Amino acid sequence: MSTRTILTALFILLTGLNPPSPSALHQLPEFAGVPSPPLAVEQQDIIIEGADLATQLVIEASVTRFAQAGLALPDLHIRVHPSAEPCRGHMGLYGKGGDKHRIDLCEIHTEVVLHELAHAWEYHSLDDQARSRFLLDVGLKVWKDKDVPHTSRGIERMAYVVAWGLYDQPIQCITLAHYRDDLSLYESVTGLRSPRMAQLVVTEDGGCLSLAGRRPSGAGRTQASVATRIDGDQDEPGSRPLRRSVVF
Repeated sequence: MSTRTILTALFILLTGLNPPSPSALHQLPEFAGVPSPPLAVEQQDIIIEGADLATQLVIEASVTRFAQAGLALPDLHIRVHPSAEPCRGHMGLYGKGGDKHRIDLCEIHTEVVLHELAHAWEYHSLDDQARSRFLLDVGLKVWKDKDVPHTSRGIERMAYVVAWGLYDQPIQCITLAHYRDDLSLYESVTGLRSPRMAQLVVTEDGGCLSLAGRRPSGAGRTQASVATRIDGDQDEPGSRPLRRSVVF
């Protein structure tokens, strides 16, 4: 039995619906033809220094998010500090000297760790052409310049977009239209679909099916419903993620 057959059977079992055909999905105006992340990429050596068990688990989980999303990180030395001084008064700091990539963390939040890892991924993976294209996408002129306000640097906007695209909270159908710009930017800079969309199926007519949180209904089947359309403008109050200031 092929993998495709197994996946199709699982979809029908979970939703009670026939899945949209690949050809139908590729006809969608948005989120069509964007590759899903591969099963995983092999990460390089990552050394974590100064972390207790809880902190190490947060860091390792964030590194795993990159691997599972198909975003390869370079060799990294991650140092955890009890004060803000090594981070120059900020929550986290990424730096590179020679062939060494390092991250200093002075506050441990998943958002901070993902943001600094995104800086390491960018330096390791993007070229000047990709950086210039991203600047055009977000309407900024400067990639990296300490004399430019933090929010006007392309490198910081990129780190926010990549980190946001790797948060472990799945996007719901009702908020898909609200987040379409961030999702499109994530796809533009990485070339992959955000794993936050892993539990969504976009239908041929532009509808959205969510496989998350299904409750059994009837004879072992689960209820599926169209929550919203991609081209809708339905916002969930207070749902946009907090934009933290993490300095590169």
